[in-house]
Amino acid sequence: MNIQTTTLSRRRFLQHTAVVAGALATVGRRVPATAAEIATQASATPSEPPRLLVNHVGFLPHGAKYFVVENPPAEEYTVARFVNRNGRVEFPTAWQGRLTRMDADLGPAWFGQFTDLREEGLYLVRCGDVQSRMIQVYRRLYDYPLRMLFNYFPSQRCGDSTTGYNAPCPLDDARRVDTPEHLDVTGGWHQSCDCRKWMLGTPYGLLGLTQLARTNRPRWDRGQIDGELRWGNRYFLKMIRPDGGVSHEYDLPPTALLMWVLGEMSSHHEA
Repeated sequence: MNIQTTTLSRRRFLQHTAVVAGALATVGRRVPATAAEIATQASATPSEPPRLLVNHVGFLPHGAKYFVVENPPAEEYTVARFVNRNGRVEFPTAWQGRLTRMDADLGPAWFGQFTDLREEGLYLVRCGDVQSRMIQVYRRLYDYPLRMLFNYFPSQRCGDSTTGYNAPCPLDDARRVDTPEHLDVTGGWHQSCDCRKWMLGTPYGLLGLTQLARTNRPRWDRGQIDGELRWGNRYFLKMIRPDGGVSHEYDLPPTALLMWVLGEMSSHHEA
């Protein structure tokens, strides 16, 4: 038996998917056969409303600044700056330009940019009668998102922790699946808010935390990053076997996992 393989790009995959979805949508309906019927149906179908899409976090002052408009109501756009003059709010124009058409994976769209606008502040993009949400241009733009990402680690601590969302959780981890031997593999981080502690993700977390401390040096760090590195590294060392290999993960055996799931479902049902 021969098996043929075909490389399918993302664009062709989306195109094929759209064709299938369109074919399914026409089931049970008569497809217009003449040009007059097609024109009548098109005029009766309301056009999609315009949408202005922009990075919800914002932009760095010296970074690229692009936005996308679907079904634009106009070709020209302006970028207005938020100004507070003694309690009076104004939005003077800081940038203006013309949209450029692009062929995207999900259909045509139009984009604009204001990359050369580098002054820090709050801005709005306007195109016709639609406008964006408030956009922030700031040199420390990623301080808050990075802090939120870091907070994921202490909240996912497993074991005898004061920060873990489920602490103290299993303090007697664990037994090997092939022997009844008990191993001390307490600690580490939950993989995805459950009982698993995969070694696949632990090194990535350690490397990411190290990069955060070395390159960003956040002002809020008063030893928290170092503490998480120590917490994760202790678990990593515990998972190293005597032969030098590394165990893949800690998990509940299938029977225990099933009982835990049923217990959770029962408790939520009773609540």
